[in-house]
Amino acid sequence: AAFACPMGYFRSSAIVWNCSRTTGTSYFLLQSKLKVGVMIPAGVDSFWVDASAYFDVALELFDPLTKTFALQSSTGLSNDGQKSVSHFGTNIQYRRSMKGQIPVHESMRINGTTERKMRLRFHSEYNQRF
Repeated sequence: AAFACPMGYFRSSAIVWNCSRTTGTSYFLLQSKLKVGVMIPAGVDSFWVDASAYFDVALELFDPLTKTFALQSSTGLSNDGQKSVSHFGTNIQYRRSMKGQIPVHESMRINGTTERKMRLRFHSEYNQRF
């Protein structure tokens, strides 16, 4: 995967999705103790994301309208103890690899169509710089 933009183009976001209308893969570097996020617009149907890293990485899904975390490993509506929840017409499912497993895998699936925009964040919990 290329990390640089072609000549004459620039990166407008930390995460740039593939141009395919239905699926895509994006690779990006995430510094330690940094959160990078993108908005998932209303009207998205059957969204899923999988994060893999050789250090601890966390997915978070934030609802800016209700100011709640629909997904966060410890305190979100969907979390380590409650893996599947309903949220405004969708079902949010969360999976995380076993503690101590390397590489770390976290995934989230939104079944249904989003009724509102949501902020998806990738949080690096690695405590050292590369």
